[in-house]
Amino acid sequence: MADFPITFGQQYGSAIYGADPHPVLDIYQAKDGYLIVEADTRQEAREKAFNALGTAWAFDYEKVEDLDPEKRGWYPLGEIARILRDGELVVWKREEKQA
Repeated sequence: MADFPITFGQQYGSAIYGADPHPVLDIYQAKDGYLIVEADTRQEAREKAFNALGTAWAFDYEKVEDLDPEKRGWYPLGEIARILRDGELVVWKREEKQA
């Protein structure tokens, strides 16, 4: 079992700039974080992402460390949601994430 990160497109930014909330996660600024998929393989992670999010995501990675180190700063919110092993989607509320 591994954790595979999924990132989101720029269209899911701040409402101040006219961006849209993420259609599944129902949060603004999804582009500033990433989602973790619990899976055995990258292919399984991609399938779970499509099942849970449709096409509302941008890129998948082998592990968080694979995000370009210079680009990790693009994800200041860190992990914003997770797809559990059983496929359940859990979205973190900011107050839960900070606790």
